[in-house]
Amino acid sequence: MESQLESNLRLLLNSKLEALEKYLEADVLVYYGPIGNLNENVFLKLVEELAQNANHHNTLYILLTTTGGSAITVERYINIIRYHYSEVHFIVPDYAVSVQAQPE
Repeated sequence: MESQLESNLRLLLNSKLEALEKYLEADVLVYYGPIGNLNENVFLKLVEELAQNANHHNTLYILLTTTGGSAITVERYINIIRYHYSEVHFIVPDYAVSVQAQPE
């Protein structure tokens, strides 16, 4: 169960994201963490939920902070994004380390 503090923080963050979406006239996704195969289904679900929202835009802004990861997974993420959005912008507020190609 979520504490009152967690609930209040979630509400505050969601209101700030909604204000940012309105200002940018775009959907906004925050991605913080490594890019790996375990996150692919979660990423797909998040993007599909954004795209199915009644206020869906054709433009997506991704606030990205990552230590890098799998180039193959990044390619899959890009395919997911391209399916739902015609224009994508990245905002890197802290760092975004390059991904590494992995042998197949």
